[in-house]
Parts: sequence; C-alpha cells; structure tokens
Amino acid sequence: MACLLLLCHALQAQTLRTFTMNVTEKGEATLTVFLPQKPTGRAIFVIPGGGYAQTSIKNATQWVPMMNRRGIAMCFLKYRMPHGNRNLPLSDAVKAMQMIREHAKQWEINPVDIGIWGNSAGGHLATTLVTHPTFNVHPAFQILFYPVITMGDKGVHKGSQTNFLGKDANNKQVQEEFSSDKHVTRETPPAIIFASANDEAVPVVTNGMAYFKAMAESGCDVSLHVYPTGGHGWGYATKLPFHQEMVRELGSWLNNIRPAVQNSALNLKRIGVIGDSYVRNHRRPYTETWHYKLAKKYGMEYLNFGRNGNCIAMDRDRFGEAMYTRYKQMPDDLDYLLVIAGHNDAALLDSIGGIKKYIEKLDLFLKGLKAKYPKAKIMFYSPWICKNYQGSNREQVIQATAQECKKFNVPFFNAASNHTIKAEDDAFRKIYFQSPEDEAHLNSKGHDLFLPVAEKFFLEHLK
Repeated sequence: MACLLLLCHALQAQTLRTFTMNVTEKGEATLTVFLPQKPTGRAIFVIPGGGYAQTSIKNATQWVPMMNRRGIAMCFLKYRMPHGNRNLPLSDAVKAMQMIREHAKQWEINPVDIGIWGNSAGGHLATTLVTHPTFNVHPAFQILFYPVITMGDKGVHKGSQTNFLGKDANNKQVQEEFSSDKHVTRETPPAIIFASANDEAVPVVTNGMAYFKAMAESGCDVSLHVYPTGGHGWGYATKLPFHQEMVRELGSWLNNIRPAVQNSALNLKRIGVIGDSYVRNHRRPYTETWHYKLAKKYGMEYLNFGRNGNCIAMDRDRFGEAMYTRYKQMPDDLDYLLVIAGHNDAALLDSIGGIKKYIEKLDLFLKGLKAKYPKAKIMFYSPWICKNYQGSNREQVIQATAQECKKFNVPFFNAASNHTIKAEDDAFRKIYFQSPEDEAHLNSKGHDLFLPVAEKFFLEHLK
C-alpha cells in the first residue's frame, strides 16, 4: 500500500484529484482514482493482474499520465485474493463499478462511458464480469492485456486456475462456467486485446485469441494485436520492442469508441423488444436493427424477444406460441418495452378468424403487458405500408391496433402512414430492404433510415 501511495503522489501533479476509497468495510479492497484536469466524461475501471495471488497495481497505474492527458479518469481496484473463494474478488469488482457510477456526477464521468480494463488474471476477472449478465456491470468497452481467459486444463495459467477455483479447480463444469470465451454473446461490449506470441505464462492461443474468436463469431466489435516478442506482463513498460505501436493502436481504438448519450431516464435501463421477424430481423443479425442501435446509443441493456413468423393472435406450429401468451416468458424487470408486430397477423387474418378475433387476442396481449409491467413504458410500432394498402387486411389490422393502443394508453406509431419506409416502392426496396422482393425486412441501411423517426417518437413519449 505504501508503494501505491508514493505512486499517487508522483502522479498527482498531472491530475485534478487523486484519492483512495475503501471498497470493503475494513479496507481489504480499495479503489484508487485518478481524475484528469480536463475530463471528457470517459472513465476506465482497471483490474490489475497478479495470478489471483497478489494485485500488481504499480504496473497498471503506469498508464495514468497518458490517459489523464486524454481526459480519461482512471480507477484502479485492489481486490481481495480468492484463496479458493472466487466470490471475494468478484464481489469487490462489482462493488467498485457501482461506486464509480454512484460518484459519476461528482467525478464528471459519463455513467455509460465507463470501460473495463484487465491485465493478466485481472483480464479474467474483467471478462468474467462482462460475460455474465447476472453481475449487472455492463461496461461500455473492454481493454485486455495478455488476459487469462480459459479456466480449462488446456493452455490455462495454472496459478490463476488453482487460486480462483480452489477446490473446484478440476471440476469440468466449473472450469467451463468461468472460461470467458464460452459465454460471449452479441451483447458483449467492444474489446481490444494485446498479447505476445511468446507469452509462456498465459498462452495467447488458448486465451486472448480464444476470446477474440468467440467475439468475432458472435458478431462483436473486437481487435487483436499479437506482437512476436514481449513475453508476459509488460504493460506500459518501454522495454516492449513494440511500445510505440501498442500505445498508438490503443489510442486510435479509443478514439473510435463512441460514448453513449447521457440520459438519466434511459442510461443502464433494460429495454425489451417483442415481435415477429421485424424484431428478430429475418436472416440478418438483430444488431443491425434500429431498436438495437437505439438501445446502444443510450447505453441501455437490450433484450430481443423477436421470433420469425410469429403472430400476436395465433399460435403457429413452425413459428411458436402467439405473443398474446408468449409475453409471459419475458423477465419481469423491464423498464421499457417495444412491441413491433402485426405483419403476420394481417397476412393470416382469415386463419386467425377475422379482425374481431384479432382484436380479442390483441386486447388480451395489451392487458397482460400492462399487468406484468405496471411501471414500464410500453410502446407499439406498426408494420410499414404495402402495395394495395387501402382496404387491405394490413390496413384493418393497423387501424384496430391503433384503437386498442389508445384504449390501453399505449403510444402507437403508425409506420404505414409515416411514409419513411416505402415498402410499396420497388426502387426503394432495392436500396433499403434485405432483398428487392422483400416487403417486411429492412437491411442495415434501412434501419439507419428509420432510426431517427423511431427515436423521435420514442423520446417524445418517455414521460
């Protein structure tokens, strides 16, 4: 701790404020904060390495001058060693991130522009938090230096495995549970990974590269930089032959991470979207959809409950339970809920039993949503216009939906009358839809076109 205090004094001249706070009541775990003179709102929560046997704070804090000059606050965690009890470092890290967000206004930090940084075993702790949503950490981005990723026997850092897993070190199920590459999803935040090809302590192939592969295969933004030499644990040390390249690459990457918009009503809130292939996005990743991009723009936790071919009012053998009952499978703790549906109901209106039967089931659906989410804001977006719209089944469904939404005080966006998306226009579909014949599914360019319109409606109806 004395070493850390000396380092704090040495760096204090370059920072607005430097201080240490207790994370645990007795101070076994601490958070040391370096605030810049000219803050940009960005902060990085750093988890140092040490093989879960010690905390190598000094090596990690060498980055403070560079990051503070860029207006980035740096927050360093000294966590408790597990000694076989992995909940100790995990709980310390979760609490420290909560502390940063609780003090965000005071420290001039954007609460949805906080990244997580992990060195070596700290990289394992960081990615464990990131890839397990139950910890509710949700950083904006990840910076990983020669991270420990796997807890499996092949290519593992044995000391980290033994210290972290304790009596479960040889338990295959527990090994997989805490191998971060096994738990990456499309929601995993962007990452940059640095490592050396000749790292014998933490082999890059089974660790950094395994995480890169999982991220890339899940459609996440990820960058990997593997230098031919350097070994393990070099950090900011100038002895790394590729020091200048490494610093330049990290700086460039940070410049291209777009911070989320600050909005206290939206930041870190949970938004769910239920619907048909308008939500699931047909054959394309749902990360291209306007609602996903809306959630990420405002730093929201996004949950997609879209299902291709699904209806509001009718079960379908191939496409599952109808939404008027399927909504019960969704979690109870949503803050916002978007419904985007009606396309399949219009196409199958006769099979459903006509417009009266559709209204009956829609009534049950909206009534159920209001009961399940009494505190959440619910909004409904209709399908786009189509050819021969006047007098069509789609027009009937959209008009009926508008009336039902009014009855339940649910804001309703009529995408058919808005005319931003002209699905009836052949030339328009060639540019903005997933295929020229498709009248339902936008491509990424189409979602970008619709986003400002959908966002404007969404923001107007927050209150």
